[in-house]
Amino acid sequence: MKNLSRRETLLIGAGGLVYGKILGNAIGKLAQGDVRPEEHESRVKRTFAEAFELASNSSSEESSRPIRVLELGIGSEIRTINRGLYDEAVTKIISSGYNGIELVGVDLDGAAATDVSNAKSKLLSSVEYAGVDGINVDFKVLQGDVENIAFPNGYFDVVTCCLVLCSVENQVSVLEEVKRLLRPKGTFGWVEHVAVQRGSEGHDFLAIQQIALDPLQQAVAHNCHLHRETDEVILEEFKMSTKRDVERFFVDGMW
Repeated sequence: MKNLSRRETLLIGAGGLVYGKILGNAIGKLAQGDVRPEEHESRVKRTFAEAFELASNSSSEESSRPIRVLELGIGSEIRTINRGLYDEAVTKIISSGYNGIELVGVDLDGAAATDVSNAKSKLLSSVEYAGVDGINVDFKVLQGDVENIAFPNGYFDVVTCCLVLCSVENQVSVLEEVKRLLRPKGTFGWVEHVAVQRGSEGHDFLAIQQIALDPLQQAVAHNCHLHRETDEVILEEFKMSTKRDVERFFVDGMW
């Protein structure tokens, strides 16, 4: 992985085309709730794990403190942790030399104390499953705007987000905040649904659906935009000259 920004911030990500093929499946997708296809889940796990590993490889502070992780838009139900999407990442950290994990989630809705406690228990169980003692886990969720997060510059080793940038009002402002919060050579691991590139990806009808349904989606799904070129915005904001480190993929049967 090469240095990708003026702050030597390493960026990994996956631009996912995650909307279904035909409008007739819409009701079924709405009814699926928090169920996600394994192809999607495995990509998120891998992205988070790679972000943790890259951050640990580029730091000289291992063993003196926990790795510091920020998740944008973690959600009131803390789904990424409860679905086990950090399990592989935790394993990477255990073998890296850090003495613990400090994970902070930020979300407009915040999260109930019981949900935070249950999510922390899930993280602890991942550590215990790895069979390693002495790894501290600190987890909290802050209620607030992801464009203005009250931590000092360069505080975090890793910033993650999953299906969040589709809904924020100003993607550039959020990404500026990510760059501010990441330490030099920190990592940004993201998985987002993005606009289909018509004529080059074999999903032109999906692109038509994205455009047609975009206003409705914004109205019923917390400002979620179906047809944002989020990957392009990230590439530009981090001054990336290549897409080699960004993977685009299609997941069928998923919103």
